[in-house]
Amino acid sequence: MRFGFLALLLVLLLARVHPVLANEAFAPTEFSDSIAHVAAEPAHAGHEATHGAGHGFHRNHIAIFGGATLHEEEADMTAGLDWELRLGRKAGMLAIGEAVFAEETEQIFGLGMTWHVSDAIRLAMVPAWEMAGEHQAFLFRMGVEYGIHLGTLSIASGVSLDLAGGHLFLVPGISVGSGF
Repeated sequence: MRFGFLALLLVLLLARVHPVLANEAFAPTEFSDSIAHVAAEPAHAGHEATHGAGHGFHRNHIAIFGGATLHEEEADMTAGLDWELRLGRKAGMLAIGEAVFAEETEQIFGLGMTWHVSDAIRLAMVPAWEMAGEHQAFLFRMGVEYGIHLGTLSIASGVSLDLAGGHLFLVPGISVGSGF
């Protein structure tokens, strides 16, 4: 359980010190205004304006994930891959595939939605399917991720909360990815 608290602490620390959060462009009024305009904004809008500033908008992002799945007193190593297709500057679709290395390896596959609060903070909701041997179950994931972007490369710390079979699982970890 300590690993989950450390990952959450890392997310909060990165959010506190990263300079993008001090930028006035992410003021709450602009965030609330952007909700009304997300459907009307093309996915490539603003790409040219931000591409030279260190982090350009990329329609696709793929990342590998390493972390742990925590439940009660157990901690199981977890590895995965995710691909995000941005539908606009704020909204996106997310496909995930993960393996949880428990006594019996579990596979998780899902397709959900993302919302980018800023260039650095991403929220996700993903309905998924969990399989381990003969066991299969529906899983619902809610997550938050804080990422630092260096050109097309990204590194992010995140934590997700999974609900499966009436049980809650905490999934903290680190992702490394690339936009294209």
